[in-house]
Amino acid sequence: SPFQWMKQVASHFGGTRNALAVSWPDGIDSGGDDLRSQFHHVIDLFPTILDVVNVELPEKVNGIEQSPVHGISMRYCFSDPLAESRRKTQYFEILGNRAIYHEGWMASCFHGRLPWIRFAGFEFDGPEEVWELYHIEEDFSQSLDLALSEPDRLAGLRSLFEDEATK
Repeated sequence: SPFQWMKQVASHFGGTRNALAVSWPDGIDSGGDDLRSQFHHVIDLFPTILDVVNVELPEKVNGIEQSPVHGISMRYCFSDPLAESRRKTQYFEILGNRAIYHEGWMASCFHGRLPWIRFAGFEFDGPEEVWELYHIEEDFSQSLDLALSEPDRLAGLRSLFEDEATK
């Protein structure tokens, strides 16, 4: 792909995969030196805060029904650095760039529009769009595209992407 070098878009983790430091002396007794590698997303921060302060999200505020919270609390891994990740699936999409994370795998498609070119447009499923597949648990840097060697897994993830996008 002519865009193989371009990994700084939302369909890949470039610019969006960031470390998070959490300090909670009364809630994390590891001494502050344990790293966690569970997969989480920024939408998990709010549910985590609600969880650690023991606040339930109200169903209504001033008579207005509240939208559901889509994140999950990260508190479970505070006491167990090796706990299995509870975030199994995460949908990504911005400016036509699309991706789906599911159970350690990532299928992603760069739409062709570079972030710094504001008004460029491409048709969906055009020739510049190529879905890629990465095994994130073994290839943190997304350097080995497994799309050709695992076409069935890629097809399954693309189908899952469509389901999540519809939601």
